[in-house]
Amino acid sequence: MLPNQELAMDFIYYLTAEKGLAANTIEAYQGDLNQYLEYIKGISLGELDSDDVVAYLLLLREIG
Repeated sequence: MLPNQELAMDFIYYLTAEKGLAANTIEAYQGDLNQYLEYIKGISLGELDSDDVVAYLLLLREIG
């Protein structure tokens, strides 16, 4: 498993176990995370900065 996927799974576990979010909410977060991980194409999350996130959000806005 790739490091980004492990981090994403850890976050989903946190949302499930610690925050107790509903299953539908978890599925939505998981889908969004998977889309973002596909967008960054293997770049380590630690290498990204706020400009990278903003660029993705602007892309979503354009195609939305």
